[in-house]
Amino acid sequence: MRAATTVSASARLTRLETGLRARLFERTTRQLRLTDEGRLYLSCRRQALHALYHRNRFMAPRVRVLLDFLSARFAQVSGELEALLGFPAPARARKTVRQQGI
Repeated sequence: MRAATTVSASARLTRLETGLRARLFERTTRQLRLTDEGRLYLSCRRQALHALYHRNRFMAPRVRVLLDFLSARFAQVSGELEALLGFPAPARARKTVRQQGI
């Protein structure tokens, strides 16, 4: 992620506030303070990120098991098709399957 300049950060913040139709920060030349709406928005975003993080931690092992199962099943079905058709799958298809770890 690249660093944002003050101008680009300010523009992005303005677009966010416009989209939300709420002022998130009180800005002066010397200070930047969260408004009540800003505190509420920050709290909601933190809760959403926390929930997403925990959902991903819970789901990641299950997704890995599912992908392993699907990979094995794909290899089995490919072998069955090759036997049924009487000729192997094109080399390009086999190469793609190996590269992707399927």
